[in-house]
Amino acid sequence: MILVTGGAGFIGSNFVLDWLARHDEPVLNLDALTYAASPANLAALQGDARHVFVHGDVRDRPLLDKLLATHRPRAVLHLAAESHVDRSIAGPATFIGSNVLGTGTLLEAVPAGPVGRWDRANTLHVEVPDGAFASLPEGQVLSGGNLLLLETEAGWEMVQFRTAALTGPEEWILSGLLRGQQGSVSAAAPAGARVLLLDGSDAVAAVSADEIGSELTWRAAGADDGTVLAFEDRGGLPWPVAHLQAADGTLSWTRRGADLPESWALPEGDNTGRFAVSFDMGSGFGDAAGVAEAAATIPSGAVAARVAEIGADGRIGPWVSIGLGTP
Repeated sequence: MILVTGGAGFIGSNFVLDWLARHDEPVLNLDALTYAASPANLAALQGDARHVFVHGDVRDRPLLDKLLATHRPRAVLHLAAESHVDRSIAGPATFIGSNVLGTGTLLEAVPAGPVGRWDRANTLHVEVPDGAFASLPEGQVLSGGNLLLLETEAGWEMVQFRTAALTGPEEWILSGLLRGQQGSVSAAAPAGARVLLLDGSDAVAAVSADEIGSELTWRAAGADDGTVLAFEDRGGLPWPVAHLQAADGTLSWTRRGADLPESWALPEGDNTGRFAVSFDMGSGFGDAAGVAEAAATIPSGAVAARVAEIGADGRIGPWVSIGLGTP
């Protein structure tokens, strides 16, 4: 499923009609039905189960959160906007509310970018008081270059970037991202999140098995104050799966792990293992079932699915979910 905002306007309705004429993938259509939109533009889709229309405002964050959690669209086409120049002169506040605040609300609501392929839509805006970034060719990034740690809502995510652009004094925009590298969980990063460039100047902190879970005081060389940190045992925890997709009634995915090559220049490794699979039949995810291969049959009526690898010690890795209907 894809989400289209402003899908009852002139441009949006024509896109929705053309999309459903060419594809079977459903459309979640969100429109506030202001002066520039009309349900009549979508009359041809009446009774079409592939078209889910919601009357609402893109600035309504609780509504966006509910729609994204319920339908889990794989992509967003943002067309909701005020576009009449004469109206912008008479009432600029309406344009600011819809075009600026509405876009910002949507950006904050949508989840992090994809794992396992280039994220060309999202960017990282980073402030570096003393330092600099550099762009790298695609091949060098795929070989491990431009690696950093990003503090997210789910912990620390390992991210790579291809392009670094200096946009102001000590301000950089990083783009051409590879998310969720080396088994880290891809998640949203709030404003003010910390970033650590893994350029070889960082040091690995040794933590013994007896110290895991305990609060330890760490002090950087030359610093007067220390920082209290506690570490959890994530060694041996399975990585999130990648390339989760549904086609022809079958759910499939690709196993990732420290024992498999991360370089795209190398052949795929063994894709077998133990996995937990759970389906949402419309009222939340049910109990997970174990499978021994990277595929499962989708039950009739399922609206979403999620998969996680089961480690050798029985621990379940991070869940990866998908809204069904995604190619």
